[in-house]
Amino acid sequence: MYKRQDSCEWVVVDADGRLTEPRRYGLLEDVRAAATGRKLIVLVPGRSVVTTRVEMPQVSKARLRQMLPFALEDHFAEDVSSLHFAAGPRNDDDELLVSVVAREQLESWLERLATVELEPAAIYADNDGVADTPSTLNVIYENGTIYARRPGDAAFSIEGLDFADAFSIVVIDSDEDSRPQHVLLCIDAPSHEANVAQIEAAATEFSSLDVKLLPDDALPMFAAKLANHPGSNLLQGPYAPKSNWGAMLRPWRVAAMLAACVIGAALLGTIVDYIQLRRTDSALTTTIESRCSEAFSSADLRQCEAEVQARLRSVGESTGGGEEFLSTLANVAATAGTANTLRTLSYRNSVMDVQVLSPGVPALDEFSRRLDEAGPFTVAVQSTNPQEDGTVESRLQIVGANR
Repeated sequence: MYKRQDSCEWVVVDADGRLTEPRRYGLLEDVRAAATGRKLIVLVPGRSVVTTRVEMPQVSKARLRQMLPFALEDHFAEDVSSLHFAAGPRNDDDELLVSVVAREQLESWLERLATVELEPAAIYADNDGVADTPSTLNVIYENGTIYARRPGDAAFSIEGLDFADAFSIVVIDSDEDSRPQHVLLCIDAPSHEANVAQIEAAATEFSSLDVKLLPDDALPMFAAKLANHPGSNLLQGPYAPKSNWGAMLRPWRVAAMLAACVIGAALLGTIVDYIQLRRTDSALTTTIESRCSEAFSSADLRQCEAEVQARLRSVGESTGGGEEFLSTLANVAATAGTANTLRTLSYRNSVMDVQVLSPGVPALDEFSRRLDEAGPFTVAVQSTNPQEDGTVESRLQIVGANR
């Protein structure tokens, strides 16, 4: 956006500085619609901003802002406390470009923008939009103002002079020792026609002088340059824009709410599972402690585990090892199937006693026969007790091969 007295001019460009919408004119209030959802960059008159270069060490931005007023206080008659210093990029000689503006003036611009609800991301002097090209003096003439930048130097502008006088100051009267080899002049067609002779005369002072006619005005050129090579943004320190996260996230509000609901539901489910697992773990621990207390007269789980391990080792030693027990148990489990239910089981000295509930005598006989054929042991039915519901409760003794 470029303000001209009571009206302003604005363009919309992409990230590379190319125009995406036609250039427009209007009141400052008219910019709000075009700026909605976009990064707003404001150009202010270069006559109100002084840009210079200074040698400064490589320090943090906060430290640099503290040092600049003292480094440049001899360049200004005003009290430096009334001035705002904005650090820009460094040139090839590692000199820092600095833009200086009266705090009162900057605050006045910000207040005017705030009245129409405009929040700029950056404010540049308009002459900061002049390109910095090696070995080339860039000159732009538009509406009675001449903008210029020598290679690696700060841009400047001159107002109030006609083209002939301003061009002489900027180009012809420049120091020959520091004079660039080339000049690129961008100028509107009427001004070019009125000053052809002087432009051609100046061409003899340089290796080349190229003339480019402005199709409209300089604003699209300024926008393209600043999009690719930002200058000294005046919004630094206390004037830096606040992060407007609300506006940035507004288009994603629905998606963010849905994502939050999904995450909340998943988190709630995890919490419920955790609570249930804690309750199950607590119930199992209580049961194990109770069984340990009954079997070993101690509810200490570590002591209970040690006692179980000791008894298992004792069983292994008394039976010549646990392999026979495990083999017998595997055969019993595989042969029982789903029809027979194992009630109790004990094992000692290669003899396993099993209490079985079968759906009937045939099922019991089938289980006993198959078990007898399954391994190197013998099976004997010790007792059978018919139940009222037709099932049969029996006791089997399985004698291993070691007996």
